This record gives sequence, C-alpha cells and structure tokens, in this order.
Amino acid sequence: MVQELDRPEDRGDMFAYLDRLKDTGIVNMFFAATHLQETFDIDWDDAKEVHQQWMSTYSDRHPPHE
Repeated sequence: MVQELDRPEDRGDMFAYLDRLKDTGIVNMFFAATHLQETFDIDWDDAKEVHQQWMSTYSDRHPPHE
C-alpha cells in the first residue's frame, strides 16, 4: 500500500472525490475503484475497500431531500 488509509481524512478525501466523480455522470460508479487506484496511488484491494465503504454509506451521507 502506498498511502496510509487509516486516517479518517484520507477516506474523507477519497469519498469527496467519489462524490464529485458521481456528480459528473460520465463514470459508471461500479467501476470507480479503478479511478481511486489511479488518482490516489493506492493498491487494488484498498481501492475496492474504500469504494465499497463509499457505496455502503452514501445514502447516510446524502439523505434524500424531503
């Protein structure tokens, strides 16, 4: 692993990146781990883990508007 991912701010930066990537609408987010790997210079397993956490917490971080 090139980058230490245990610090919450690291994941926060990656989550913010994924949010922006999703907002562009040009990327199928099921393949976003590849973008994480390339952008943050992390290994594949870490990229998949961050991506999975981002997907599983997305609705908690972005509740629907009432």
